[in-house]
Amino acid sequence: MKLKELSKIKGVWKYILISAVMGCVMLGLFFQLSISYQNANVVKANIANMENTVGEYNKLARKINSEAYRPVETQNLDMIQTGILNNLAKNNLLLDKFSEKTSKSNKKEKSSFKEYDLSFTGNWENVINTVVNFTNQSDALMSIQELELSNTDETGKVKANMVYRIYTK
Repeated sequence: MKLKELSKIKGVWKYILISAVMGCVMLGLFFQLSISYQNANVVKANIANMENTVGEYNKLARKINSEAYRPVETQNLDMIQTGILNNLAKNNLLLDKFSEKTSKSNKKEKSSFKEYDLSFTGNWENVINTVVNFTNQSDALMSIQELELSNTDETGKVKANMVYRIYTK
């Protein structure tokens, strides 16, 4: 009987050994699945964070682009300059000088504006009207840096020398 009992014990040990191996395999798969689940949650959180960041950026970009005065694209500078020169003609002003000023800053640094020198002559009302409404001519962000008004030899004529900036993106 000992032999039968011994063979039963060997069968039980095989069952226990197989069960232990299967348990270890299942435990390893469970840990691997758990790690994959945690990584998936981290990736989902990163995706949600990126979507929020992009959404906030787009919201701010829409707000900035809808503002009345904002930096403009460099390729739009010619159109803005045309509007300025047309406004001089509408106000019966004579253009004396128009040029882009060269930047004195370091050439390695990209400036975020273009600076222009403008001189025009006309009667007092038209010159003042143009200067007062100068930055309202377009939706571009512009600023007058220097302004000099002087009398001309002609009666009632005023000469305006102006340096202004148009800010670019």
